[in-house]
Amino acid sequence: MAKKYKLDIAYEWNGVLLAMVCPWPDYKLAWKLSKELRIELARKKDWQILFEEDKKNSYPLYQFNNEYTTFRLLKNRAHQIEYSEQALLLPELKDFDYLFLIETEAEINFDAINQRIRNIDSIQLLKSFNPETLKSKHNIAF
Repeated sequence: MAKKYKLDIAYEWNGVLLAMVCPWPDYKLAWKLSKELRIELARKKDWQILFEEDKKNSYPLYQFNNEYTTFRLLKNRAHQIEYSEQALLLPELKDFDYLFLIETEAEINFDAINQRIRNIDSIQLLKSFNPETLKSKHNIAF
Protein backbone atom coordinates (compact mmCIF):
# COMPACT_ATOMS: atom_id res chain seq x y z
CA MET A 1 0.00 0.00 0.00
CA ALA A 2 1.34 3.42 -0.97
CA LYS A 3 2.21 5.85 1.75
CA LYS A 4 0.02 8.98 1.82
CA TYR A 5 1.41 12.46 2.35
CA LYS A 6 -0.50 15.54 3.38
CA LEU A 7 0.36 18.86 1.76
CA ASP A 8 0.05 21.73 4.21
CA ILE A 9 -0.09 25.13 2.52
CA ALA A 10 -0.06 28.49 4.27
CA TYR A 11 -2.39 31.01 2.63
CA GLU A 12 -1.81 34.74 2.58
CA TRP A 13 -4.93 36.83 2.67
CA ASN A 14 -5.02 40.41 1.39
CA GLY A 15 -8.58 41.57 1.75
CA VAL A 16 -11.78 41.01 3.62
CA LEU A 17 -14.40 38.29 4.01
CA LEU A 18 -17.96 39.47 4.50
CA ALA A 19 -20.61 36.97 5.50
CA MET A 20 -24.24 37.87 4.99
CA VAL A 21 -27.74 36.63 5.64
CA CYS A 22 -30.05 37.28 2.70
CA PRO A 23 -33.17 35.39 1.56
CA TRP A 24 -32.68 36.30 -2.11
CA PRO A 25 -31.48 33.79 -4.73
CA ASP A 26 -27.78 34.12 -5.60
CA TYR A 27 -28.33 35.73 -9.02
CA LYS A 28 -30.48 38.51 -7.53
CA LEU A 29 -27.96 39.26 -4.78
CA ALA A 30 -25.11 39.30 -7.34
CA TRP A 31 -27.07 41.77 -9.48
CA LYS A 32 -27.84 44.03 -6.52
CA LEU A 33 -24.23 43.97 -5.24
CA SER A 34 -23.01 44.79 -8.74
CA LYS A 35 -25.35 47.74 -8.96
CA GLU A 36 -24.56 49.06 -5.47
CA LEU A 37 -20.76 48.66 -5.72
CA ARG A 38 -20.52 49.62 -9.42
CA ILE A 39 -18.90 46.34 -10.42
CA GLU A 40 -20.06 43.55 -12.75
CA LEU A 41 -20.28 40.24 -10.92
CA ALA A 42 -20.65 37.47 -13.50
CA ARG A 43 -21.58 33.83 -13.01
CA LYS A 44 -18.54 31.56 -13.23
CA LYS A 45 -18.07 27.83 -13.15
CA ASP A 46 -19.17 26.46 -9.78
CA TRP A 47 -16.55 26.37 -7.03
CA GLN A 48 -16.02 22.69 -6.22
CA ILE A 49 -14.61 21.20 -3.06
CA LEU A 50 -13.28 17.64 -3.29
CA PHE A 51 -13.77 15.32 -0.34
CA GLU A 52 -12.88 11.74 0.35
CA GLU A 53 -13.50 9.05 -2.28
CA ASP A 54 -13.71 11.59 -5.15
CA LYS A 55 -16.95 13.09 -3.83
CA LYS A 56 -17.42 16.80 -4.39
CA ASN A 57 -19.82 19.59 -3.56
CA SER A 58 -20.49 22.54 -5.85
CA TYR A 59 -21.12 26.12 -4.77
CA PRO A 60 -22.43 28.92 -7.01
CA LEU A 61 -19.72 31.50 -7.76
CA TYR A 62 -19.97 35.06 -9.09
CA GLN A 63 -16.78 37.00 -9.77
CA PHE A 64 -15.49 40.36 -10.96
CA ASN A 65 -11.82 41.27 -11.50
CA ASN A 66 -10.12 44.52 -12.24
CA GLU A 67 -6.43 45.34 -12.30
CA TYR A 68 -5.86 45.17 -8.53
CA THR A 69 -8.99 43.71 -6.97
CA THR A 70 -11.09 40.54 -7.17
CA PHE A 71 -14.65 40.37 -5.87
CA ARG A 72 -16.23 36.93 -5.33
CA LEU A 73 -19.71 36.05 -4.16
CA LEU A 74 -20.21 32.46 -3.02
CA LYS A 75 -23.23 30.74 -1.62
CA ASN A 76 -22.33 29.08 1.69
CA ARG A 77 -24.59 26.07 1.05
CA ALA A 78 -23.83 23.64 -1.78
CA HIS A 79 -26.38 23.31 -4.55
CA GLN A 80 -24.93 20.01 -5.82
CA ILE A 81 -24.15 17.69 -2.93
CA GLU A 82 -22.29 14.40 -3.18
CA TYR A 83 -20.71 14.57 0.27
CA SER A 84 -23.59 15.23 2.65
CA GLU A 85 -21.49 15.52 5.81
CA GLN A 86 -20.28 18.95 4.74
CA ALA A 87 -22.84 20.83 2.69
CA LEU A 88 -21.52 24.17 3.96
CA LEU A 89 -18.52 25.84 2.40
CA LEU A 90 -17.49 27.35 5.75
CA PRO A 91 -19.14 25.27 8.49
CA GLU A 92 -18.00 27.78 11.12
CA LEU A 93 -20.35 30.31 9.52
CA LYS A 94 -23.40 28.04 9.39
CA ASP A 95 -25.83 30.89 10.10
CA PHE A 96 -24.78 32.86 7.01
CA ASP A 97 -26.16 32.36 3.49
CA TYR A 98 -23.48 34.09 1.40
CA LEU A 99 -19.77 34.87 1.48
CA PHE A 100 -18.40 37.96 -0.24
CA LEU A 101 -14.63 37.91 -0.63
CA ILE A 102 -12.71 41.00 -1.62
CA GLU A 103 -9.03 40.40 -2.36
CA THR A 104 -6.94 43.41 -3.23
CA GLU A 105 -3.46 44.82 -3.52
CA ALA A 106 -4.80 48.39 -3.63
CA GLU A 107 -5.96 50.70 -0.88
CA ILE A 108 -9.73 50.27 -0.50
CA ASN A 109 -12.09 51.86 1.98
CA PHE A 110 -13.74 48.72 3.35
CA ASP A 111 -15.99 50.80 5.63
CA ALA A 112 -17.51 52.49 2.58
CA ILE A 113 -18.08 49.09 0.95
CA ASN A 114 -19.73 47.81 4.16
CA GLN A 115 -22.01 50.83 4.22
CA ARG A 116 -23.05 50.40 0.58
CA ILE A 117 -23.83 46.72 1.17
CA ARG A 118 -25.85 47.59 4.28
CA ASN A 119 -28.00 49.84 2.05
CA ILE A 120 -29.33 46.74 0.23
CA ASP A 121 -32.84 46.09 1.56
CA SER A 122 -32.87 42.33 2.04
CA ILE A 123 -29.47 41.90 3.65
CA GLN A 124 -30.52 41.08 7.17
CA LEU A 125 -27.05 40.66 8.67
CA LEU A 126 -23.55 41.56 7.48
CA LYS A 127 -20.43 40.64 9.40
CA SER A 128 -16.73 40.86 8.59
CA PHE A 129 -14.41 37.93 9.37
CA ASN A 130 -10.68 37.36 9.26
CA PRO A 131 -10.27 34.19 7.15
CA GLU A 132 -7.03 33.36 8.98
CA THR A 133 -9.08 32.55 12.10
CA LEU A 134 -11.36 30.05 10.33
CA LYS A 135 -10.64 26.35 10.55
CA SER A 136 -11.91 25.63 7.01
CA LYS A 137 -10.25 28.65 5.32
CA HIS A 138 -8.72 26.28 2.76
CA ASN A 139 -12.23 25.92 1.23
CA ILE A 140 -12.09 29.52 0.01
CA ALA A 141 -8.46 29.57 -1.14
CA PHE A 142 -8.57 30.42 -4.83
